Amino acid sequence: MGHAIHFLERVERLSMPQADFALALYRDPELVRFVLRRVKLPDGADRVALAVEKRPDTPYVIVARDGGFVTCLGKGMSVGHTMVVSRERIDELTVDRTELRDAIEHMRASGNVKQLFRRLYRSGRNLSREDFLVLRDLFPLYWPALTKNASALAESLQQFRERYRRGQYRRKSAAALEVLPSYWQSTWALGHLLALFGSKVQAHVRG
Repeated sequence: MGHAIHFLERVERLSMPQADFALALYRDPELVRFVLRRVKLPDGADRVALAVEKRPDTPYVIVARDGGFVTCLGKGMSVGHTMVVSRERIDELTVDRTELRDAIEHMRASGNVKQLFRRLYRSGRNLSREDFLVLRDLFPLYWPALTKNASALAESLQQFRERYRRGQYRRKSAAALEVLPSYWQSTWALGHLLALFGSKVQAHVRG
């Protein structure tokens, strides 16, 4: 792939520290694509303005929707109607990507993802903090399935409570002793899932 000549020529509009940041983005196109995937791009938006600094008169790096580098706008130059991603949001997503990479490396070193999620659903209160932090960082990859599972768990627990109110499971029968541990595990699993949603959903709303 060739260099984005127009973008590189327009980097001269920036000060040295600003140019360092712009070129760091240019050298890390994977990060730029990660940012663009995590923000909510309006339909039809073919350009995005990435803020270089945390100030109202910041310069911007203009990229295409697919992550291609287009140009640089210097201090005071207007982005028009182009969608803006703030420097604060870029920094947050940079941290998110680092955490995600660390979580994936942890998974490769310590076991597969199925084992990790098995611990989420079966460990109850014994789920380790380390496992929870890895699950938190993997959340963006698995949130549709986790949302579906949380809904199913909530429905299952509601059905259990309704049966319990009708008198089922109150005696220590073989059936009750078989069901109650499952209820206990499901209650903890749902709590873990809600904590995961709470730790990450704010970032998605901001996006």
